[in-house]
Amino acid sequence: MRFLLMVLAAGCSALMVVHAGPFVPGDVPATAIWLAHIDVQRVAASPLADFLKATNAPANAQAYLERCRRDLGLDPLRDIDHVTLFGFTGSPGSGAAVIAGRFKYEQLVRHITRNKSYRRVDEDGRIIHQWQDRHDATLNMFHLPPNRIVIATSYDLLKLSIATLEGRKPGLAPG
Repeated sequence: MRFLLMVLAAGCSALMVVHAGPFVPGDVPATAIWLAHIDVQRVAASPLADFLKATNAPANAQAYLERCRRDLGLDPLRDIDHVTLFGFTGSPGSGAAVIAGRFKYEQLVRHITRNKSYRRVDEDGRIIHQWQDRHDATLNMFHLPPNRIVIATSYDLLKLSIATLEGRKPGLAPG
C-alpha cells in the first residue's frame, strides 16, 4: 500500500504534465466523495518519470520497485496500467483502490498469506483476502479476473466496490 501511495503522489505531481488516462467512471461507487486516478503507463513514459529516474528520486524508489518485482512478481511501472483511488470520508485511512494491470495473482496471494494476521474469507463464491499492514491497518483484497484487483480499508467498502464493478450497484455517471 505504501508503494501505491508513492505512485499516487507521483501521479498527482504529474497531472500538469501528463493527462490521466483510461478512467472508468463505472468502477467507482456513485456515493464516493473523492477520487484520484492515475494512468501509470503515461506517468511512467512522462518527462516527470525521466526526471525521477535521472535523480533517483524519491529516495529508495528503486528498492521499492525491486521488492515489488521480487515479492509480488510485479513491475509496477510496466505491469500496472492504471489505479483509481476513492473514498467516502475525509479520513486519511479510509478508502479503496481499483488497480488494473497484469498480475501474477498466485504469487501476490502467496506473499499476503505470509502475514501472521492473514485471513481468507469465502463469501458468495468469492475469495476475499484480509490482513493487517505494518501500521496495523486492516486491508481487504479481491481479484476480479482477468485484470483488476480491489484493495479496501474496510470489508464493507470492499463489498461495495465489488458490487459496483460487477454492475450490481451504481457507479459514477460518465462525463
